[in-house]
Amino acid sequence: MNVMVFLPVQPVEVRAVRAGEDLGPGAAYAATATLRHTFDYGEKADEDADFAAQIFASLRCLIDGRDRLLLAAEVTNLPPECGEVTFGEVTRPRVQWRDVRAIFLDEPESRDALRAYATTARGRTLAEIWADEATHDLLEHHHLLWFDPTELDQALAGLGDPPTKGD
Repeated sequence: MNVMVFLPVQPVEVRAVRAGEDLGPGAAYAATATLRHTFDYGEKADEDADFAAQIFASLRCLIDGRDRLLLAAEVTNLPPECGEVTFGEVTRPRVQWRDVRAIFLDEPESRDALRAYATTARGRTLAEIWADEATHDLLEHHHLLWFDPTELDQALAGLGDPPTKGD
């Protein structure tokens, strides 16, 4: 059975996947049995559980001090759970561009507010920020945009890569 996995990424990583490169180790998020149990998603609530995994992946971006940018990829097997398993964290699978079903990122007009929030979220756990009402308010007012993988260049227009060491 195929599984949707959400990968928090940076623009350079998205381009790397399109070029056929491996992202290497990291975390991803999926509708795992643990996430489903924790948040009471039944067997028929696949879309809701996937949406929760997407939200948690987007919050990981903010915790890491980055803009929210996700790849949604369909993989054949659910990767092993790791890290904050309650929130569907799994080991980042090897993803090829043909596996990518969507790209999600912040609306340009939301970026300032989200970046300000990210300064308060940085270094905290998902559990800590999920318990914070400010997080729920933020998610209610700042939605992710959806792009088809064929729209990659349009999606990444205006997004810069973080500086590398020595820049």
